[in-house]
Amino acid sequence: MVSWRNPDADDRDLGMNDYLKEGVVNPPRSGVKRSFQLATRKVADPYVAPAAWSAATPSHNGSWWPAWERWLRAYAGKRGETPTLGSELHPPLEDAPGTYVLIP
Repeated sequence: MVSWRNPDADDRDLGMNDYLKEGVVNPPRSGVKRSFQLATRKVADPYVAPAAWSAATPSHNGSWWPAWERWLRAYAGKRGETPTLGSELHPPLEDAPGTYVLIP
């Protein structure tokens, strides 16, 4: 995670606060109130400072995940088969996502 306002900030400045947990890490679900800002620009467009961008860009209610999924579908191409992971020499230890994600 990188703060868009201060990319040089220490990771502890971001922490895993409620915003990050509910808005970035967790997928959309009912009962969680949040909003996001979304804008596009062309490569040749001039730089816009974060505060100016935030002030000029409208907010959308809900999760950013569906908007991201729409963007991915528009640019990703056809879906293929999931590749087989591991090899005879290096077999997978367990199915994804792995038990490490359950460690507190």
